[in-house]
Amino acid sequence: MNTKFFPLALNIISAIILICLCCDTASAQRRSNRGLNYDGDPPGFGGGSGNGGDEGGEWGVALQAGFDSPRGELGASYKGAPLVGISILKYYKSFTFGITLSRHSYKPAVDDIGVEIDMGDMGSYNQIIKLTSNRFTGFYAGAAYNIGLAQGFKCYGGVNFGGMTSTYGLSVTGTEGNYLESYTDKYAYFAPKLGVEAAVGGGFSIGVEGKYNIFMVGSTNSRTGGDFRSEKSVAGVATLTYSF
Repeated sequence: MNTKFFPLALNIISAIILICLCCDTASAQRRSNRGLNYDGDPPGFGGGSGNGGDEGGEWGVALQAGFDSPRGELGASYKGAPLVGISILKYYKSFTFGITLSRHSYKPAVDDIGVEIDMGDMGSYNQIIKLTSNRFTGFYAGAAYNIGLAQGFKCYGGVNFGGMTSTYGLSVTGTEGNYLESYTDKYAYFAPKLGVEAAVGGGFSIGVEGKYNIFMVGSTNSRTGGDFRSEKSVAGVATLTYSF
């Protein structure tokens, strides 16, 4: 039987959303009264609310900028790279849900790789292999639970899940000829995340977030072993959010 991690992640997030919807039978109300205190509902992050700004908004737009560092086999071939992203957010009680588009491009860890290929009685020949940049484009959903620590200040934890596309290539130069190969991998993406955020006024807030990225492709099989493989990275980002 094939076992795939992405449907499991989807089921987990769906369960979180369902629980959130079922636990609250009251209709959602937009709050804009700045006079509410820490123990009240939004504005800000008081009382564990998930709002992004001090106006008690229901929606938000967030910009991300940070650094992504590959690990394992991916880290052996590529160096860390800056990343950018943009998110559309929806606040619901103590939860924040979102959809994000992100982009980062790893540079090769080494410039050239020399390879000698032994052809037996036919002799041997040399090749120089050069990797191109590895461009990751992500489109994924996220869910986080917020804990208000003080008026206008919160921490949160959650997960991202969705898809990530990797585009890369290699050029080969050798005595047997030169050529360029291009590849595209489509990964299922899952990432636990933790962060803190502070309201700065006018509906704006700033924050920092760390996440452990897992990129998965293929499936496992109890008889054949399957073709499942995964790549990993860690990332830290700064965020600027406007809530309305």
